[in-house]
Amino acid sequence: MFYINSEGQQEEIEEDKLNALWQQRGLAPDALCWKDGMTDWVTASDFFRDSPASGIQAPGPAIETQPKTYAYTKDPKSLNKLLVFMLWVSLAMEIVALL
Repeated sequence: MFYINSEGQQEEIEEDKLNALWQQRGLAPDALCWKDGMTDWVTASDFFRDSPASGIQAPGPAIETQPKTYAYTKDPKSLNKLLVFMLWVSLAMEIVALL
């Protein structure tokens, strides 16, 4: 059988290992699964709901695997502007302290 992993790549896996991954909540409910005899890919929640052998309820929300991105990683120029501003403020404070 096959499934689409969290990186979006298709992986071949034994059904019992995929079932264990589902039980450990390591498989998102919207992950796509397919095995021989199926006409199309289905979500993991549909696959395990329709699978009589699993007897497992759909897990809660999937654990987020992607690290959160911060605004400065998307736009480092804004971080540079902030740092330059802070440098000027600290320089101005030093000048005032010398007076």
